[in-house]
Amino acid sequence: MNVICPQCNATYHFPENKIPDRRASFQCKRCGKRVMVEVPAAAGAGQVRKAESRAHPSEEVRASASHNRAIVSEFPEVTAFASEKYALEHLLLPDKKGRYKTRLNKLKLKLLGAVQSTLEKLLDQDEQVLHVAAATAYYPAELFLGNGWMTLLYNRYIIVGTNKRLVAVNTDYKMKKPTHYLFQFSFNGIKKISRGLFGTSLVLTRKKGKRRIFNGIRRVLAAELKTFVSSRIDPTANLEATASPQDNLCPTCFTPLAGKLVSCPKCRALFKNPRKAALRSLLLPGWGDVYLGHRFLGVCEMLGSLLIWGIIAAMYFLDDPANLVMGLVFLLFYNGLDGLLTLHMAKKGYSLEKTQPQTAPLGQLSMNRA
Repeated sequence: MNVICPQCNATYHFPENKIPDRRASFQCKRCGKRVMVEVPAAAGAGQVRKAESRAHPSEEVRASASHNRAIVSEFPEVTAFASEKYALEHLLLPDKKGRYKTRLNKLKLKLLGAVQSTLEKLLDQDEQVLHVAAATAYYPAELFLGNGWMTLLYNRYIIVGTNKRLVAVNTDYKMKKPTHYLFQFSFNGIKKISRGLFGTSLVLTRKKGKRRIFNGIRRVLAAELKTFVSSRIDPTANLEATASPQDNLCPTCFTPLAGKLVSCPKCRALFKNPRKAALRSLLLPGWGDVYLGHRFLGVCEMLGSLLIWGIIAAMYFLDDPANLVMGLVFLLFYNGLDGLLTLHMAKKGYSLEKTQPQTAPLGQLSMNRA
């Protein structure tokens, strides 16, 4: 007898001598879902059944309408998470004593709460959250371009693993609310996933596109995500013949997008222009970062620029032409470096322009999903 998990379609074979005489259940090794098996009267070897609870509609309603009572008793706030969208029995694991109120589970609920408003709009109808973790995206170019260490404040992400994909939601540095960029990584697009030297990083090696590296992940959460993604990816699966991976998501309608777009082809939302941001920083360091919404970074860079201008002014009044020329060269170098850094940050993903089309048809389109 073969039983197929309704969550991830994993198939399990039971020999005839081990087929139960009545309804039974077991936990899927791939996705962790509790699978209910209703054995028919004429069950035999080789018979294939989809493990469902349709024969017991009342139990199906209870399962989709509420979470595990033990979880709800320890975390009453989980009632705000729809059970059909959040597999809390898979997300929140009990300790050795069977208690759910652990620090790790509190962290997971905090992360889910921070991005809940985005997930409610982003998830497909049959998509369910199975894992969550906090991470910092690693961009070597930013560390090379001078002020890169400050950009770590804007590289915070909450990574959500669903039964369909990985989603990375950019958040503020305290990880309390979503900010700019949204990314997705399909399981078919991932060639392999590995952890860093200390087990606190995840490296996504993709079939198309550059590797994506996330640092600063709790070891246990990194291990959970690696095991989960490894069980889902198929290195031999072929990708569609697209020009580039559609990893970016539109911040308005969540449509998967390729790079280098001016606006969303579906909802027509306008995106901030990387060249405009770089030009502003070239003219006045920090101006482009303020335009991108990175206000703290932009203000710090403006203060640095003012300091350099003060030094140049002092050299001018001291009537030292050699030092004055050196000061001007340093100012050009500083402006150019900041322009490159701003250009790099603007090309990470799509963030919305403040001025958006106001016509009714486009406004309606922006509410529709892909």
